[in-house]
Amino acid sequence: MFKQYLSKIIIRHAHEIQQEDSILSLEGEESTSLLLGEVRFKHYEPVKTGDFIVRLTEDDTYHCSRAVFLDRNEVECQQTFDFGLAIKFLKAGAKIARTGWNGNGMFAYYVPANRYSDVTKQSGLVSDKDGKAPYREYLALKTAQNDIAVWNPSTSDCLANDWVIIP
Repeated sequence: MFKQYLSKIIIRHAHEIQQEDSILSLEGEESTSLLLGEVRFKHYEPVKTGDFIVRLTEDDTYHCSRAVFLDRNEVECQQTFDFGLAIKFLKAGAKIARTGWNGNGMFAYYVPANRYSDVTKQSGLVSDKDGKAPYREYLALKTAQNDIAVWNPSTSDCLANDWVIIP
């Protein structure tokens, strides 16, 4: 009856609740809504210092206990990680870079497979009736020269543990 499903990797924006944070109940609101600064969020259990307020979208902001949050989330984005996790973040839509890259503002990102309008004679050879050619997924690099290049990571890149997410 039950099947296994693998969750998509998503990047959550979260705030760890500090002792100095002021959390207010909203008058006239259902008891599940609270306010932290300008941020309205839902909660279904008591909110404690060390817990997290998680924002997926403007309308989907909620309280999460510390234990559940740490169980469901792998890494804080300011920490470094290996290339295996970097690929997961890329496919989830993040921009990543190595801490050792010398170029100013460089980052890599994932481009999913898609169909694009013909821009060369060669792409016209495989285009459909709408003039669009199929492109496979690939990795792209925003370079220090402020342009975009198709990117193939080096062996050193693949074995490195100094990857970070770029906000």
